[in-house]
Amino acid sequence: MKGLSEGKNIIFHTIIFAFSIIVINVCIKNGINKKSFSEILSVLITSVISCFFVFIISKILNLKIYQDMIMKFDGVKSGNSAIFGVYMVLSIGIFMEVISKIIYDLDSDKDKSIDTPWKEEFKKGIEFGKKEIYEKINMILFVFFGISLFEISMNINNSKNIGEIFNLPDIFKVALMAVISGIGVIISVPITSAIYSSFNRKKTIYKTISENKLDGKRSLKL
Repeated sequence: MKGLSEGKNIIFHTIIFAFSIIVINVCIKNGINKKSFSEILSVLITSVISCFFVFIISKILNLKIYQDMIMKFDGVKSGNSAIFGVYMVLSIGIFMEVISKIIYDLDSDKDKSIDTPWKEEFKKGIEFGKKEIYEKINMILFVFFGISLFEISMNINNSKNIGEIFNLPDIFKVALMAVISGIGVIISVPITSAIYSSFNRKKTIYKTISENKLDGKRSLKL
């Protein structure tokens, strides 16, 4: 917020802020380990990719969302960066929930006494992720629809048709964020599966007692 008020790089400050929130949240929940690292990296990559989609589309369409408010700050030339920042804050909670569930399922399913092939872990992640996609996309659509419900109803009362309503900058912004959030949930599945399988393939439980003993002494297997 200080960076925004001083007209500094909103995108850079938003990424640093989001990264801090993700690290604190995940480390409190899981501690500091490979599983936490996988979740932090997955949430950050998914959020940044999704936010850049929103930013690029807003820039191409030259949306004037937040323009009046943003121009009050010295040094800020466009509201597009603010869209990136707002969407990042909105999206990290959604993506964190999906990614956390996939990693929890993968970690619970993994046999920690043997090394697992990368492809096998990746496929499992995709399967677990498919179960989350439908539910979360429905949730996203209802959340973003709920945000715009009052304004949509007000415009319907003013005799505007659906095309005119979705042409309004604020309504279009919400619809855009809902669509990109749905895409973000979908791409979070392969991203999370790939990252988890890369860092958590190795076994974490090792045998400390020899199984090949004869008369209390270790025997040699040929």
